[in-house]
Amino acid sequence: EDRGRGPDSAVGAGRRDLACGDVINDAFWREFRGMMDVQREFRDVEYWFDDPCGPQRCIRVSGRPQHDEAGAFAGYRGVASDVTAERLAAKRLRENEALMSTVLDNMPNLITIRDLQRRIVIANRAYQAAFPLKFGDGYTGAGLEATLSPEHAAHVSAIHAQVVETGETMAEEVRIDRPEGAITALMVRFPIRDPDGRIALIGMVGADITDRKAMELDLENAKERAEAASRAKSVFLARMSHELRTPLNAVIGFGQLLRAEAHGVLGDPAYRSYAADIVESGEYLLALVNDILDMSQIEAGEFKPNFTGCRVAEIARSAIHLVRHAAK
Repeated sequence: EDRGRGPDSAVGAGRRDLACGDVINDAFWREFRGMMDVQREFRDVEYWFDDPCGPQRCIRVSGRPQHDEAGAFAGYRGVASDVTAERLAAKRLRENEALMSTVLDNMPNLITIRDLQRRIVIANRAYQAAFPLKFGDGYTGAGLEATLSPEHAAHVSAIHAQVVETGETMAEEVRIDRPEGAITALMVRFPIRDPDGRIALIGMVGADITDRKAMELDLENAKERAEAASRAKSVFLARMSHELRTPLNAVIGFGQLLRAEAHGVLGDPAYRSYAADIVESGEYLLALVNDILDMSQIEAGEFKPNFTGCRVAEIARSAIHLVRHAAK
């Protein structure tokens, strides 16, 4: 093909005249040149050359030595194919695979991809650290029991079967024993489909949730302690309210007798006022005790409010009366 050089530019030029790189010292060209020097047939040899009409291109060539009627070597006859797109695609694929491998190996999560026979296709560094290989030459192609105990392998195999059957993502919490200490991991397994929509692989991502589980346990313990303290407080208030009510009823009862002069005149009118104060203060304290019991019922969710009418002026006078001595 012309490649922009003109129809006669390639006449008389060797491959080395068109190729890229050091055709004298490069190992590939030394081997290729030696093969042609002994007039050997070659097939599917690939090399890059400079294209004056654009970027470098890769060709794949095959050649067969030709001889004249006298049997003397006359040259090579062969064909060449442009495989630039194929080679560039393969290069991009290798670059993407290297990029994905680097990203996966530097992630803290445990990541694997397995085929439908439960064999590992990809296992990142975190997974390899958590589940050391028990046998085999490497993780690629390793089955479940190569990294898991028989019981754990059977359990994971059943989950894989369920993911394949239902096509749904499944998650579970797993305890992993490690030399530096056990951890709790959340394992999420999910189907990976091919372009036709069929399940081809099973992916797994595991996240270390040890700290979260410890926090949940601390919160649960704190909640239980708070509930126990609340119950103890309610019991204490109920008992104290009972203890307070008994003497208060006596104080109020005797105050009412004095105020009513049930057993004779008190004498000085001030005594009647004092008796009234005793009754009112006792009733106030009894109301406080009842309010404390109401608070306990509110905390227990058992309180039922009772709405009723009241006289604001009387409430104000009662409040002033209670604090007037301290104010004076």
